[in-house]
Amino acid sequence: MSITTAIMFFLILFSVLQICFIPGFILFIFLNRKSTDSNVLLVPAISFALSLIINYIIVSFLSYFHIYTRFALIILLIAEFIFLASVFVFHKLNIDKFNGRKTYNEIIHEINLLFKLQKSAYDVIKFSLFILSILLLIYLSILLIFNIGKIFNAWDAVFSWNRWALDFYNNKIPTGTYHYPQLIPANWSISYVLCGYPLQFIPRGLMPLFLIFPVYSLIILGIKQKSTVFFSSVFFLFLGFNRLNWTDGCVDVPVAFFSILAYISLILIKKEDHEPDKKKYILLSTIFVCGAAVTKQAGIFVVVIYPLLLYFLTKDKFEWTYQNIIKFSSFFLTMVIIIVLPFYSYVEIAIRSGSETSEIHYVTNEIYHGASYPERLLNACRLFSDVFSSRLIFVICIYPFLLSFTDKTFRLWNFVFVIPYSIIWAIFFSYDLRNVAIVIPFFCLGIGVGLDIILKRLQTLPLINASIEK
Repeated sequence: MSITTAIMFFLILFSVLQICFIPGFILFIFLNRKSTDSNVLLVPAISFALSLIINYIIVSFLSYFHIYTRFALIILLIAEFIFLASVFVFHKLNIDKFNGRKTYNEIIHEINLLFKLQKSAYDVIKFSLFILSILLLIYLSILLIFNIGKIFNAWDAVFSWNRWALDFYNNKIPTGTYHYPQLIPANWSISYVLCGYPLQFIPRGLMPLFLIFPVYSLIILGIKQKSTVFFSSVFFLFLGFNRLNWTDGCVDVPVAFFSILAYISLILIKKEDHEPDKKKYILLSTIFVCGAAVTKQAGIFVVVIYPLLLYFLTKDKFEWTYQNIIKFSSFFLTMVIIIVLPFYSYVEIAIRSGSETSEIHYVTNEIYHGASYPERLLNACRLFSDVFSSRLIFVICIYPFLLSFTDKTFRLWNFVFVIPYSIIWAIFFSYDLRNVAIVIPFFCLGIGVGLDIILKRLQTLPLINASIEK
């Protein structure tokens, strides 16, 4: 291996680490410094999401002042490695809580319980779904491997998202963005700047992670909570996202990824948890919803409804004193100001000054060629009924989804998030199924909740349980 090849290998490696892990892991260490439960198995997914958001802020700042260079990124990487080395060497910031061996033993114990405790039909189905979900995760990992070395082919990826990444690469704020936020292009540009050339196979190779990490995280939740809901929902999630160019540079799955992590953060909060753990997950969920808003415009809806979801999903688990309300409201507004507002304010000023144009009128009116609202609704129903690439599967899933309204938590998600956004999409943005991607995970989780209810009812049938006992 020549020196040039070795240097390029390490530049690619460091660019992947910067995009996917290092800055997010550092922030998670800070958020976890008073925690008693680090949830080590979820650290890769959390660090990935946080890294994307941090990188977006850094790249935008450096590009605005035209100091976004390889030298700047190398200095950043050196500082990050020095910080991590000092934390691990001197055991600072509660780093000892990241006990991989202990977590491994705990998860193996939970899996053994899944394997041994098969005393009912429900337990057998739960274990079978667990095995199948693991096989799905392996399949997705294989797709990730086969995606390495490819370049962007999708129209939006080539002529929009990657074009804007090239603007960052050229040390300037992207132009012609309309209202499309720039988290993904900013992160793609990191590999371009570090390597000194826009090697598309690096960012394209990372795109499958936006589906792999949600599937992985839901499996971990299924193991920890011993529930079929998460094991079954991952299959519908895969089917729903499979039509959305999730490996080829489109950002619809990434914006859904952030909404899934916000949901996971909120349901990780337990009434019996220590106060620092509860606060940590509230802070994480706040950051994730802001990340969704700067990935694609659909994420703005999540930011708007987030305070409502936060309160009603945690009011029985977290003491919302006046002091806590003020504290977390201030943090939420601060994150919106730091993460969300800069881009949308910048582009809106540019549009009003005439240097940029808006896409809103076109995507909400012109693209429909005069179609009425009832016609749009009909087209939306036709599009969404094919979300799983099979209308038969969709029809079968309607009843389980309706059953999810009997679950307190999902009744809230459905009424506050799924139904309102679906109506907005059907009326204004149903020219493409991708625009409803942010709802698909919660539709799938709702189906999982309904199926879990059905399975628990079935286990009461004596004939089925008798056959299992034999």
